[in-house]
Order: sequence, then structure tokens, then C-alpha cells
Amino acid sequence: MKKQKRGFINFLCSLIPGAGPMNMGLEKQGLSIMVVFWGILTAAMFLRMEWLIIMLLPVWFYSFFHTHNLKNMSEEAFALETDRWLFHLDDLAKNHKILLFKYRSWIAAAIILAGSCFLAQEILNLFWNIIPNFLHDTAILTINFLSSVTIGGILIAVGIILIRKKNLFNEN
Repeated sequence: MKKQKRGFINFLCSLIPGAGPMNMGLEKQGLSIMVVFWGILTAAMFLRMEWLIIMLLPVWFYSFFHTHNLKNMSEEAFALETDRWLFHLDDLAKNHKILLFKYRSWIAAAIILAGSCFLAQEILNLFWNIIPNFLHDTAILTINFLSSVTIGGILIAVGIILIRKKNLFNEN
């Protein structure tokens, strides 16, 4: 049961992405925000793409101001607030088998390429004393480039799919 909360504890929860809505009983909203925030951070660290960390700021600001907007709603408006996933994940879950089947070759190729890049980078790091510096640096730059191109390509492809499939997230 959700309960509109005000006060210092609510303010502290608003500082942690997703904790504010969860504190007010909106678990799906809070969990959605937390997954996005920690997912971006994990992806940035795992993929060694530090520039992704800049995406944490809009997520944090959204979470902070969303919590304070919930806090400042009238009790009647807050009672009407529904706890929903932010990205219509339930609709995506219904179609995931179709999407995976349709794009399985592209997904597999991207995963294999990304895995190969990570593996090659770790192998090169293991043998960095043996390989001449110029060759090591060239190989690392090439692998980092391929990793970035792979991830960038995946993001562009997902964006194009979302634009082309306008009814993918429409509610029936």
C-alpha cells in the first residue's frame, strides 16, 4: 500500500535513485529507476566506456525531482498515482520471443564481437611485456574502437527498431 510521505527520511531517500518512490510505496517505479541507474553504471564499468557515466545525471535528477513531485501532490492526486514500470516492460516481455527470434543473428554477432574484443584485450594485457609497445598500443586502440563501434551499433539498431515499431509499446 502506497503512502505519501514527507520529511527528512523522504529527502534522504530522494538522494538515492529510485529509493524515494519505493519509500512511498511505488515499488515498480522505484525499481525501474534503480535498474536504469545501476545498469548504466555497471555497463560503463564493464564495457570500459566511462563516458556513459554522464547518463547518470539525468537519471539522478529525474529520480530526485520525481520524488519531490510525488511528495508535493495533493493527497487525492497521489491516491490516483499508479505504480507502473517506467518503460512498459510488461509489453516488451510479451514480445521478447518474437524480437529475439527475428534479430537473433544480429544479437549473436554483436555478442560474439563484443566478447572477442574483451577477450583480446585481456590477452593483450597479459602479454604486454612480450609485445613491443607500439604494437600493444595499436592493438588496444583497435580493440577499444571495435568495442565502442559494437556497442554504438547495438544502440543505434535498438533505436531504429523502436522508431520503426511504433506500436511495440502501445497499450491495448
